Amino acid sequence: FIAFSLTGCIGMIGMNDAGIAIGITNLLGAQGQLGVSWPFVVRKALAQTGIEAALDCITGAKLMGAHNFVLFDRHGTGINVEAMPGHCHVTRSAAGALVHSNHCLTPETLARCRPRAADSQASSEARLARAQSLLASGGLTAQALTALTRDPVICVRATPPLEMETCGAAIMQPATGQLWAVQGLPTDNDYARFTL
Repeated sequence: FIAFSLTGCIGMIGMNDAGIAIGITNLLGAQGQLGVSWPFVVRKALAQTGIEAALDCITGAKLMGAHNFVLFDRHGTGINVEAMPGHCHVTRSAAGALVHSNHCLTPETLARCRPRAADSQASSEARLARAQSLLASGGLTAQALTALTRDPVICVRATPPLEMETCGAAIMQPATGQLWAVQGLPTDNDYARFTL
């Protein structure tokens, strides 16, 4: 498999030669537990040959913390998992795109979240709404998705007091085995293309 990694997060986003693609976003869980960290779950999912087995790696893991996982396969199946310690909420794609940012969307996972700073919550909600708007017209091409990641609402620059910003992005086409990745802000850096 091929994986996007940053210091301390080996294998945070990736795709394998069986056509399984996985991405994550951070969530704020209210409780943690002894267990496995999410990069291990990503890498285990990427060792699978089918999307249901990859999903089982997420839902069956005793996760230490909260993350959202998005799975796709080369056949167009998409699955979103809001994963909290002790609970997972699974949503399967319909005809539209699966979109998620950094806040929980379901009552079951919201009940397991800790409060977000108001600015952080507003940013996450704005990014989700903007991505949904941009993807509503269809056109899930690499070019359209690259533009989406560079949109000023979605590509977040660090500002006080949180100093959090977009750390990178990946665009994957499981059917063709192509992955484009950028480290840092997509607005400031070029994507590199990889093929499995």
